[in-house]
Amino acid sequence: MTAPKRAGRAVPGDYQIFPAYSPDEFVGLKASIGSRGVLVPIVVDQHSTIIDGHHRKRAYDELIAEGAKLAPYERKIVKFASDDDRLAYAVSLNERRRQLTPEQRKKVARTLRQRDWSLRRIAEELGAGPSTIKRDLAGVPHGTPARVIGKDGRSYAAVRPPTVSAFSEKEEKRAVALIAELDDDLPLRETTVGRLEKRAKKRRVLPSAPPDGSIHKGPRWRLDCADMREWKVRANSVDLIVTDPPYEKASIHLYKDLSAFADRSLKPGGLLFAYAGHLYFDQIMDHLRSELRYVAQIIFLQTTRQSPIYPIKVDSQCRPVLVFSKGKYEPRKWLKNVIVARTRPEKDGHPWQQSVDPLTQLLEMASDPGDLVCDPFTCTGTTGVAALLLGRRFLGCEIDPRSVAFAKDRLARIRRIGAE
Repeated sequence: MTAPKRAGRAVPGDYQIFPAYSPDEFVGLKASIGSRGVLVPIVVDQHSTIIDGHHRKRAYDELIAEGAKLAPYERKIVKFASDDDRLAYAVSLNERRRQLTPEQRKKVARTLRQRDWSLRRIAEELGAGPSTIKRDLAGVPHGTPARVIGKDGRSYAAVRPPTVSAFSEKEEKRAVALIAELDDDLPLRETTVGRLEKRAKKRRVLPSAPPDGSIHKGPRWRLDCADMREWKVRANSVDLIVTDPPYEKASIHLYKDLSAFADRSLKPGGLLFAYAGHLYFDQIMDHLRSELRYVAQIIFLQTTRQSPIYPIKVDSQCRPVLVFSKGKYEPRKWLKNVIVARTRPEKDGHPWQQSVDPLTQLLEMASDPGDLVCDPFTCTGTTGVAALLLGRRFLGCEIDPRSVAFAKDRLARIRRIGAE
């Protein structure tokens, strides 16, 4: 094999340093894949460059072109910090599977030495004694990159590279995109595209920065960038609260703060409508009961989409909305306990963005034109959009400046339904 042009550095894209399969070996590999499929995953880096599995990929592609019906092969997408790490990974995988002749071992050892591998490291990876490798390396320059020695005596990279399993070209492309998005927030273990998607989704909903205290106003609305727990709203001034707090485990405590906020800001007998998650429903109920009275539960039926609840394996088609009142509730209108969402939620502003349609239905039956509707978890402003469309006033609070910027632009474009 041709040596790298510059000693001491791995050549980008040149990780196939072991001898190529002979024609007979390749025919055998192809026959095996034709009968059993690709049994050993093909490893690519975060740029989809093949690190290990060139022959398997070639055999698979040829069989598919010849009309063979094969299952998609597994890919492992690994994020490497350097070309040296890519090379070390390829050598480690190949050495475990292939028996080298003395001449082949000598060529591989010399190539690795020219890439700054130590004699000890080469000997460990190739399964040969130091004296044997020393003879193989006669006349090759010396170099020792930083490595760690495991309990088994073998040499490994100091940090295990993040690895993602994928089972199709589409999944591989998604994994590559997610690795680029998450960058230094990747798990240091093998994972799947699905788990990486969940990790990215959680990261996307984190506040982009602390609340900046800015205030934005329109003719019938106001939006403050603030933490709801510190937000100042005139006591007994709000007709109706409609909100969608975060309901992952770490944020359930906010429902208790929401209950206290509603008790301060709602007019006597005013209602709070709060979205709730299924997993921590009991805790949410207890927190809201701390200051308010339970009235009813409304179900938002989602006919256009499902929301899988992975921990309990429930494919949910509804969203509970809990109704609580400040003090005694005196009914003014009939409330329907099932609202059918006729449109899919838009997700252009935030992964948790809700659909406007069910909120307009709720506001029509729970408020009157001119009422002040409040949302202390405004996010991208969907409650405000529904309120303004129906001729209500809107008061909102959102902790994330990025979401505030999106919501204020959205609210500024709204015109009342039926208005000229």
